[in-house]
Amino acid sequence: MKGFATLKGQSLEEACRLYFKENETTSLLQRYIQPAEVANVVLFLGSQLGSALNGHAQKVEGGLIRHV
Repeated sequence: MKGFATLKGQSLEEACRLYFKENETTSLLQRYIQPAEVANVVLFLGSQLGSALNGHAQKVEGGLIRHV
């Protein structure tokens, strides 16, 4: 994405914002998720707090994917 932003003469943040506004209008977060956000879900699922969850696919993608 950085190369694309450079070609368009935009900052990375501006290019990402416009990409989601124009191409991913149904995205819940309207941004890319960060690696730490994925790690937080993994930690939750592996902890006692996630002990009641079983047999279900967990999506950690910020609302871009409509179904698993």
